[in-house]
Amino acid sequence: MAVYYKILAGILLLYASWVDWRTFRIPYVSIIGVAVLGLAFLYETTTSWLGVFLLPLATGTLLLAICWSLEKRLKKPILGYGDIQLIVACLFWINLEQLPLFLIYAGAIIILTSLFYYKRHQYLPAAHAIGLAWLLILL
Repeated sequence: MAVYYKILAGILLLYASWVDWRTFRIPYVSIIGVAVLGLAFLYETTTSWLGVFLLPLATGTLLLAICWSLEKRLKKPILGYGDIQLIVACLFWINLEQLPLFLIYAGAIIILTSLFYYKRHQYLPAAHAIGLAWLLILL
């Protein structure tokens, strides 16, 4: 049954990437769907619920604080709040040991994408990088 959760979450992340490329918005359906499927996956596979909720909560709070402070300092948005929400939803699927690797993969994919995609004064969608990093971690 856990394989079906992964397939559905992958489809939702693919949909989020497609919408993000076209509109620079991540649909809440994808974010909530990935989080709910991650919770269902964890319900089947884990016994410790304390770490399950602390990791996404702490990481999401830290990312929001970093983005808010950089936005205030540089006077322009750095990372969209939909991207942060998608990262937090993906964190329900991974554990603490995989978190640094997940963030490194996502950051590296965003940097590689910016080399080919970057247009001045335009936002760079990040949902594809988050989804691909999630896929690389789960493989």
